[in-house]
Amino acid sequence: MKQLLPYSKSIVAWMLVIPTLAWCYIGLFLTMSLWYPAGLSINAWQSHLLHFSVIYVLWLIVFFSYRLFDWESLRTIQTLFGRLAAALVACLVIAVLYFYFQPALLITPRRFLLAHLFISGFGIIAWYFLLRRAVSTIRRRNVYVHSSQTSSDEVKGLIENYKLLGLNFAGSLTEVGSLSRGSIVIVPVQAELTSEDSQSLLKLRNHGVRFVEYHELYENLTRTVHLAALSDLWFIHSIDYRSRQLFDLFKRMIDIAFGFMGTIVFLVSYPIVGLVTKLTSKGSVIFSQDRVGENGKIFTLYKYRT
Repeated sequence: MKQLLPYSKSIVAWMLVIPTLAWCYIGLFLTMSLWYPAGLSINAWQSHLLHFSVIYVLWLIVFFSYRLFDWESLRTIQTLFGRLAAALVACLVIAVLYFYFQPALLITPRRFLLAHLFISGFGIIAWYFLLRRAVSTIRRRNVYVHSSQTSSDEVKGLIENYKLLGLNFAGSLTEVGSLSRGSIVIVPVQAELTSEDSQSLLKLRNHGVRFVEYHELYENLTRTVHLAALSDLWFIHSIDYRSRQLFDLFKRMIDIAFGFMGTIVFLVSYPIVGLVTKLTSKGSVIFSQDRVGENGKIFTLYKYRT
């Protein structure tokens, strides 16, 4: 499936991480060149490179926490700009706090950091928007719906959500000769194919067209299984029901440990929770309910009534 996508999610992520880090260092060198036209000693440069490298690691963590290295952040301009603005503000706060605890450094945080963040932030924002435009227009791969595919609207919605990975919904398949070799994905449903449909797909394959079942396309793009593909056979084939002694033993030990800690918390909190429950409402403090456990075994669950 990966060869069907002009861009993979990991490639887009690296195209965001590496330039972001590069613009951090570019902004640092430009700002220091403007701030200290007379130059600095080698020791001063090394010292500041070391400290700013630590800051850049923290900045990358901020960008990651705002999901700016996720290709989905490029979907809408409003979301992208909002996340970038919030992340840059957080980066500024982190840098100021870092320099506050490093008073021996030559650089005064205020204006220098503002200038540095302005230069680096401008480059990062420009790169994000240029990348968004590039992946939306370059190396597009059209997706046609085969006549046997009944849920064309669902296919269109799926492709529209992943168009930043180079997919483009081109409508229903009408003419084989108009398809370019190796750049088209046909989405049929195997269960609905007739003999005529099979001959049509064979012609497409000989023409150099790639095709895939919709359920497989859906699973590879979303990393989830389409509801229509679920069956008893799927569960039997996909889930490993074999007993794993070492894993089961380790899991059992963790269950006992957390159960012991939970019992202690329950004994300590019961008088307070019980008193508050009785003062605020009527009924028992403990709520019980039958639940289905492993291998369909019924057990009784006890918890505080809420």
